[in-house]
Amino acid sequence: MIEKYKGNPILRPDPKESWARAAVFNPAVCLKDGTIHLFPRGIGEYDHYISRIGHYVSRDGIKFQPLNQGPVLGPGREYDSWGCEDPRATKIGDTYYFTYVAVSQPVKKGGGIPLATALASTKDFKKFK
Repeated sequence: MIEKYKGNPILRPDPKESWARAAVFNPAVCLKDGTIHLFPRGIGEYDHYISRIGHYVSRDGIKFQPLNQGPVLGPGREYDSWGCEDPRATKIGDTYYFTYVAVSQPVKKGGGIPLATALASTKDFKKFK
């Protein structure tokens, strides 16, 4: 039987992480060599609402620690200049593929945001293409 963990949520906003001070949610999850890798979407502040994707690890699935300083995926291209959101991951061969929502303009109330699906890949969770 599956039971909800009483200590939820397992990740909370972190005032030490500028990219995830306001919120963390909607993660992708991968298992590699007995380690659980969690890639949550983070928001640093609500005024501009720019999402980034971080990287946390755990051996037990309950206690997660940040692995990298800062996000592993974030705005940097025209198509995702206002955010990288809602990652999903799958492994094919020795490569992990991440799809995410790429936001190219500021989030507006009432919709109207041009969104795209983007693809990143990695073999080691350190370098992403």
